[in-house]
Amino acid sequence: MRRINPSVVAGIMAGILLAAAVATGEFSTRPVARWFADDQTLSFGNTAPTPDAVCQWETADASDHHLECNQDNTAADYVFAFDQNTDWGVTNASRLRVQAPDATGSKWAGVYHDNAFATFESGNGSIRFEAPSDVMQLGDNGETSSEIVVHSNAAAASYAALRFASGVSNAAVLRLWATAGQAQTVIGVDAAGGRHLVLADEDVIAKDFDHAATTDPTLFVHSALDPDTDNSRWMSLSHSGTAGAAGVGAIATGAGPVQFNAANDTVDLLTNANLLLGGSAVVKTTVNYNSVDPTNCATVADGYVVTGIWVEVRTVWDGNGTLEIGDDGDNDGFAAIPNAVLLSTGYKLTDHSDRGAYLWDGTSDRDRAYALADQVDCGPIPGTSTQGIADVYVNVMRLK
Repeated sequence: MRRINPSVVAGIMAGILLAAAVATGEFSTRPVARWFADDQTLSFGNTAPTPDAVCQWETADASDHHLECNQDNTAADYVFAFDQNTDWGVTNASRLRVQAPDATGSKWAGVYHDNAFATFESGNGSIRFEAPSDVMQLGDNGETSSEIVVHSNAAAASYAALRFASGVSNAAVLRLWATAGQAQTVIGVDAAGGRHLVLADEDVIAKDFDHAATTDPTLFVHSALDPDTDNSRWMSLSHSGTAGAAGVGAIATGAGPVQFNAANDTVDLLTNANLLLGGSAVVKTTVNYNSVDPTNCATVADGYVVTGIWVEVRTVWDGNGTLEIGDDGDNDGFAAIPNAVLLSTGYKLTDHSDRGAYLWDGTSDRDRAYALADQVDCGPIPGTSTQGIADVYVNVMRLK
């Protein structure tokens, strides 16, 4: 009796299985050789009347070879996963999903387009973009403009935020926070970033501006100067209020004064008739025995008050010269220094008895207030003097 070779039996069984597949499946529609060629479709699922899904390795475009898959009957998700036997709970929405390897249904990343927006989504966890150069670029396809939109839903408690994090803890150093429910947009600074914000020239953005961490959120505005050259060229804005104290709103500088430049030369700090701007300055003017009469020693305007005038004689006047101080064209508001005073150096017009002579308003002895533009004149009358130098100081206060 002849024995049947086992390999022959295996071949016969394989032939039977292949024949069944050819009769009922994908092989029945094409030659076997076409399965291993380019630009051929491969059908999956129920083939009647059309396949559930079709994939094709597309090489028609020499510069763009790609795997193309689509559904003929239903819009179902494409899932790339480590475990092909798990039900991932996807819905009919034409999404591409990449599943995490731990077989947990909610841990996936997806991408889809709904004819209006291209969307990246995550079933669980944040979406993170990583690049070897640590630079992510938006808009590099000839666009004339690019925009990042951070969107939340219409619920009162919803918000949209853009967070800048630094360090391994991923803690927010700066956050831009907007919420329609509270009708506000907030820029938040954290202690990890010094609790302050620096506005500087982009060319020096990576430099250390040497600001210590602040107790209260503070805005520092720097000039365009490199802080390595001089780090004091800044101004700041902050408020120190606490639960137990009102605190103060502070404007400070690292160097130089604070200057307000208004188009109409008026800076209104209050909205009522009270004090609008309080400030005091001492104007110094040097006059000689033969200076122009009158010499303008201080320019005043509406809201200015002259609170004091004094003189320092630096070189004695050698004759019967005098020095008149007062308003332009106003004989009531001047002071005449006697000849004897001009013959000695030092400060003059410092006693109260001298005030009425130059701060007389026509009725009483008091600080001289101005309602119109004017000037304080210093009028040297040399007489027989051939020398004499004096510094005139006018203390001016502006109330509005």
